[in-house]
Parts: sequence; structure tokens; C-alpha cells
Amino acid sequence: MDNQQVLNLVVSLVCGIMGWLLNELWSAHKALAQEHHAHTLTVAKDYVSKEDLNKQLDEIRKTLDNIWKAVRKGE
Repeated sequence: MDNQQVLNLVVSLVCGIMGWLLNELWSAHKALAQEHHAHTLTVAKDYVSKEDLNKQLDEIRKTLDNIWKAVRKGE
């Protein structure tokens, strides 16, 4: 086996390994993108909307105002 054949063999092996690695990375990237999309849908569905949060905060503010008024009357 001469030097050119050894070099061709090494380059072929390196290219084959790099191709396999790139294929694995591409597959992992696609899977991660799908998981991210599914998570985005879950977050949009499960978390509280801004309108609902504002309603709850208004109720809390009213309750705290009533407590504060009762405390001030007692002074």
C-alpha cells in the first residue's frame, strides 16, 4: 500500500465519520425543534391569560382596600 492509498483511506474514513456525525446532529436538531414547538403550544394553552390575571389582581386590590379602610377606621 503506497502513501496515496493510505491518504485516500484516511480521508474516506474521516469523511464517513463526519457525515455520520452531521446526520446525528441534524436529527437531534429536528427533534429539538419539534419539542420546542410542542412546548410553545403547551405554554400558550396552560398559562394564565393577561385578562384573567388582571381580573384576579383587581379582586385582590379591592380586598386589600377594604382591609385598609377597616384598619384606618379602627385607629
